[in-house]
Amino acid sequence: MSAVIFFTVILAAALHAAWNAMVKSGKDKYHGTAAVVIGQAVFAIPTLFFVPVPDPSSYTLIMAGIGLHLGYQFFLMASYKAGDLTQVYPLARGSAPLIVALVSVALLGVSLQPVELGAIALIGLFNMFGTWISGWLGGRYRKKYLLSALYFLRSMVVLWFISVPLSQLSVIVFACTIGLLWLATVPLTSGIVVQVFGPRYLATLYGVVFMSHQLGSFTSVWLGGKLYDQTGSYDIIWWATIVAGLVASLMHLPINDKPLPRLAAQAA
Repeated sequence: MSAVIFFTVILAAALHAAWNAMVKSGKDKYHGTAAVVIGQAVFAIPTLFFVPVPDPSSYTLIMAGIGLHLGYQFFLMASYKAGDLTQVYPLARGSAPLIVALVSVALLGVSLQPVELGAIALIGLFNMFGTWISGWLGGRYRKKYLLSALYFLRSMVVLWFISVPLSQLSVIVFACTIGLLWLATVPLTSGIVVQVFGPRYLATLYGVVFMSHQLGSFTSVWLGGKLYDQTGSYDIIWWATIVAGLVASLMHLPINDKPLPRLAAQAA
């Protein structure tokens, strides 16, 4: 992958997070999304003069992509209007892996074994359960300690998975547990942001958090593929994941989760 492509994807991730934060923070979700889409068109239309005309055989897929994207925009607007970012995001992210897997098998000719498809479905399903459970726990216990425990448990689950013989049972257990722990950090992280900075700038601040998440997720996946191409194994990235989880667990313990002085003064 060239440096231009790499940084283009990084920029796209940052812009994606930024416009989600803009839409969520605005009072009128429909106007906010319309403004974002029109803004995208302003930058996209000039590029048409510098790219070749698509092959006619691709027109059907292009139209299908346009329809799916319009549907995505509409449902996103409705979701942000009805629910908070911490509710919408886990549902969207939890269902996305299963949808991608089903479309790949049904339309793109990708071959997945039943255990592979089942593991993807279980990750998405347990993502939702884990998010709801962590939100419930976050209302009763200190969020920074819960986050620390989540990152520690992630590392332990990965360590267990690479230590036991690979089998259908180990894949299913791993899918359930990692799904339970994966997006469970979202309500706790947003809860700490609100607790420290107040709700007024939640969308903006969580947009920054979301952007760093996008950058990290892309970079880690790219790095995993790069290391696999060079070594023929994912062992390095597995161990790097374990170490990163332990470091994150320790880094959350000293977080100062008390409200800022101005918020404390307003509450008094």
